[in-house]
Amino acid sequence: PAWAGFVATSDNPRAPALLVAHLQRPSLVDSSIWQSHVDWARQQCADRRNIVAVGDFNATLANLGGDQLGPCQDAASALGLESTGTWPSALPASLGAPIDHTFFGPGWEPVAFAVLDSQATRGSDHRPIVTVLNPNSS
Repeated sequence: PAWAGFVATSDNPRAPALLVAHLQRPSLVDSSIWQSHVDWARQQCADRRNIVAVGDFNATLANLGGDQLGPCQDAASALGLESTGTWPSALPASLGAPIDHTFFGPGWEPVAFAVLDSQATRGSDHRPIVTVLNPNSS
């Protein structure tokens, strides 16, 4: 759907499809567009084993109903690091909401996840995230 993001693929069969998300934020009166964007991202994860979904989901894991996006798992949650706020960068991370995520399909396993607090005021109202994934050996 418009403004939800896009999926980039490679000719290399070992490279993951990369879903780059910027989901419409829900409003107090209507979350239908946001929900359709979440459904789209969830379906992309369901359709591909070899996928990584990253970006601004405008949702905490509680908003998404857990640490899964279809069969994709949240990297921060898998590593026990899901509580650091990524938005808004004007507040301390401990007061922010973790709405930026990396979800990975079953072909991947998380090695590291970080919210870069030192970059918080550099041109965005979000703190950047960095995720390191390795191909799953199983």
